[in-house]
Amino acid sequence: MFQTDSKINQRLEALRQYVLQIFDSFDAIIKKSQTNREFATQLINWLVNHKVTDAIIGEQNHLVASGELTRSQQGIEVWDMLTQTLNELVMLSGEERFQVDQFTEALKAGFVGAKFSGIPNSLDQITISEAGIVQSTRYQQLYFIGGTRQNLPAQMRTTALINDSDRVLVQPALAQQEQPKYLQNTAQQQMAEENLLFYGALAASQNNVTLSYPLLDATGNIAEISPYFKRLSHAFDVEPEKITNRPSDSAHLLKAYIGTPRATLSEMVKLLPDDSSAMQALRNALSKRLPERTARVLSAPNYQNTVSRLKPEFVSEIFGRDLNVSISQLESYYHNPLAYFLQYGLSLQERPKHELNIAQTGTLYHAIFESVIHNLIRENLSLRELTTADLKQLVLDSMAQQLEKPEFALLKETAKMRAITAYLIQVSQTLLFNLQKVARTGHAKPKAVEQLFGFAKDSLPALDFSLSKGSVHVRGKLDRLDYQDNHETFGTIIDYKSNHKKFDWAQAYNGLQMQLLTYWQAAQQAKSQLGLQKVGGAFFAKISPTKTKLSQFDGDFEQLIHGELSAELFKYRGLFIDDDDYLEALAHLDEGEKATYYALGRNRDGSLSKMSDMVNSAQLDLLLQRNKANIIAAGEHILNGDFPLLPEIKSMQYTPYRDILRFDRALGDKYHDNLITGSKQQILKLLENEAEL
Repeated sequence: MFQTDSKINQRLEALRQYVLQIFDSFDAIIKKSQTNREFATQLINWLVNHKVTDAIIGEQNHLVASGELTRSQQGIEVWDMLTQTLNELVMLSGEERFQVDQFTEALKAGFVGAKFSGIPNSLDQITISEAGIVQSTRYQQLYFIGGTRQNLPAQMRTTALINDSDRVLVQPALAQQEQPKYLQNTAQQQMAEENLLFYGALAASQNNVTLSYPLLDATGNIAEISPYFKRLSHAFDVEPEKITNRPSDSAHLLKAYIGTPRATLSEMVKLLPDDSSAMQALRNALSKRLPERTARVLSAPNYQNTVSRLKPEFVSEIFGRDLNVSISQLESYYHNPLAYFLQYGLSLQERPKHELNIAQTGTLYHAIFESVIHNLIRENLSLRELTTADLKQLVLDSMAQQLEKPEFALLKETAKMRAITAYLIQVSQTLLFNLQKVARTGHAKPKAVEQLFGFAKDSLPALDFSLSKGSVHVRGKLDRLDYQDNHETFGTIIDYKSNHKKFDWAQAYNGLQMQLLTYWQAAQQAKSQLGLQKVGGAFFAKISPTKTKLSQFDGDFEQLIHGELSAELFKYRGLFIDDDDYLEALAHLDEGEKATYYALGRNRDGSLSKMSDMVNSAQLDLLLQRNKANIIAAGEHILNGDFPLLPEIKSMQYTPYRDILRFDRALGDKYHDNLITGSKQQILKLLENEAEL
């Protein structure tokens, strides 16, 4: 054993020394090269000397022998792209001074625009093309598809400036010029040529021709057979045969639908259940060729998409006794319990894509806002004290910092991504300008940004709840916390959201919207640590502007075209208490006035209007108690292993787990339809009734 390990170590050391040696030689080439031409030449020689080309050819031969034709081309195509890029580089700037960074960027640019082909057309089993182009005459079988009266002959319509009758008059004069000119054929002449084009298409086949047309067109109307097809049918005395989309019985299946094993299996399953001798023989033949797939497909009619409770030992192994969760995770449980298990239990993730998705965009926005507000806190400033130019520069500086991170490097790669970057900067600046307008109407001042709770370092305490089988610890972070008044009595929580979100009482009752209430509880619990007497409100701040389809736009099109539309009105939406001092800190209102940036208004008698996002202390207590009950209930279900396939209807629109969930209402799957709906007053009445029990 020792000798074997020793030999392995010796070989590894030899390999390490070899790798170091060849890369030392490459480093020497970089240092000695004076011009781009010299380095390109030395680079190719270095690759050839170290058998890179031999390895590419050897790999190609091996893949061709294995039948992997597409992969066999990849190495050659990459090598060709490299040499082509180097040739172009040498032609354009071969005598310029060699600089590693510029040379690397040039190579990247060459490969970014590269296109790599697949299997050569000459090796394809099926070639699909239009009938009106020149075809090879070496095909064994021709399938002519879509031969309806509307398509064959093609219906010609003249859209040129000169119509057909004028074209007939003008063309002879143009043809007699010293340099003759010719106009496009008239629609009648083009349709006359369709006969020749059709004949040329038929000549592409050496053995058989199959003509087909659909019984219905794209709009669902009955389609007529092409007159060309009809003439051939009469000439050869052949009646068209109707082909249905499924066989009528096993005999029909064997006669007209037999193909590859997988295709035949797809047709056979349409006839289940069928216990005829022909079907049994076909089933046995397919079971020999595709045993696993045949067994799975034939069992499909008896499949039921059921979910059973997770065994306690599995729950303990996956989740433990104490749940450490964010409130968004618990929200996702109420939206889709089984998807929660897939994401947070099994840790199934989508395959990363080289693109900027919604989650990354949200992360980028939050990072920019965190950086800007953190600078204000460090300088003991408020948004209202900054100039517009200062605020713009802070956003630009923050974006520049984020673009240096690997996850956002793609925003610098292409012109399109740089345009997206400019748009993200504009959106970020617009939101901060809106927040600045709000700040200038009062005395609010940022206290904390991205404030953690429930973590080990620089964090507020978690929200802890005892369960029958353990406990749940809710953790997270507050996007922003402001002192709302000069006396630092009240705190206001700000949660940035990409979409237009407001507090929904029914969703809060059902556990589908728990963030604002949970953040309120976490901040209220740590009020002394934050230097507050109480939390006065929690609001959503909308980041992205609302997108409106042009077909739904009902404004002034002249203003739209000239960029003169007034900006969308920014407004905080959420909850706030009915404390007079806090309301005054939000917005000073006289009787009959409405706040500009809050859902807050006063009636003529001085009372708060019904449109206000206001709750009194008793109502807030009911909401917080319900939120606590929802957290505990979700924790109990998770530790009991309850992950039913009962999604909330909207959750299925964007879930990445659709292929795993296999949710299908036609097969008996159901949405979670026992959710409570109602207005603010109806939900409050329900909470009051529950509190009395």
